Amino acid sequence: MNKTILKHEFRSSKWILLFSILLGLFTSITFNISLNEYYEGLFISGISPNMTVVNDSLRGAIGFAILSFTILSIVQVYMQFRSEKGQEVGRFLKSLPVSNIEFFKVKLLTGILNITLGFIVIFIGLTLVRQANIFWIQDIYNISAHSEMLIKLDGIGQIALYLGLTYLATLSFYTFIFMIQYTFTNIVGGIVTGFLVWLSPFFIINSVVLTISKLSYRNLYNSTSLNRIIDFSTKLLPWTYISDYHFQNIGNPLFPENFGYINTISNLGGKYLITLALVLINIFIAYKFVQNSRIEDEEKIITFKWTRNIFKLGVSICTPLLISVIIIVIMGIDINNILFTGILLAGIGLGYFVSDRITKVGIR
Repeated sequence: MNKTILKHEFRSSKWILLFSILLGLFTSITFNISLNEYYEGLFISGISPNMTVVNDSLRGAIGFAILSFTILSIVQVYMQFRSEKGQEVGRFLKSLPVSNIEFFKVKLLTGILNITLGFIVIFIGLTLVRQANIFWIQDIYNISAHSEMLIKLDGIGQIALYLGLTYLATLSFYTFIFMIQYTFTNIVGGIVTGFLVWLSPFFIINSVVLTISKLSYRNLYNSTSLNRIIDFSTKLLPWTYISDYHFQNIGNPLFPENFGYINTISNLGGKYLITLALVLINIFIAYKFVQNSRIEDEEKIITFKWTRNIFKLGVSICTPLLISVIIIVIMGIDINNILFTGILLAGIGLGYFVSDRITKVGIR
């Protein structure tokens, strides 16, 4: 790889790498705090021998990790593209005898490496915290009727599985907004659009159900089929995978000393495949964007014609749905359906007008 590019990327990402390592340490501290609270609770509420300890305490740490590394991903994409899309530094970089593909590879590998090192720190930290507390956790399992099962669920292998899913969910988001940057010449516009597009499937499904319920005077949330669709919409967000726990009773409820419950992430293998596929698809599409980029498109705010059309379609659909959510949920206004329909149609027109104006920036 070109040494000049590597030096440039290292300068722009060294603080991101440090931030990633610090987040890994804070995640480990969060896990340690959860275990300490669990331990202190034993002296107040007593021992529940038929429940997982590490697994339950891990949820708070994993939630902190996905939130913090999502923020890190956004900051990292901004830092990575800030100089390239700036006029002076951007012109200098483009004057180098280096292809766009080479820039792309260095940026992508640097970004993935920064996130990966942070998660390695998390795994080491969680393992050390678990080891430091294993003496009293083991004592609880020694009096459990299901000790072997609970020890396995609270083992290092299970931590690695849950953390691996969190890592892939983070990478799927990072590679997505990274890919969107190659369709926008404005870095902030690309990040905001990428973030909104990432949320859009969940938003569209839920807001459509809400809007139809309003227009039909029926509570569609009582429909089993529609509730399944709404549940499915949460599965379109990899962020939710780590909180999609499946609770399972163990033992016989007639014998309290043998009864308890465990919670595991449901369909773990399928979620691994989906998040990994998203990462690979995002990288492939970004690579194609780089291959098809042209110098003459650099003045356009959205470089490719077909992405401009998708942008206009998306804004035209989401604008009336957002208005619907504001009226029904946020403002709580009950208005006539004819007026409501008119407002939605006006929202479509407004969305198309604004998006059309945006896509024409830079087009001569």
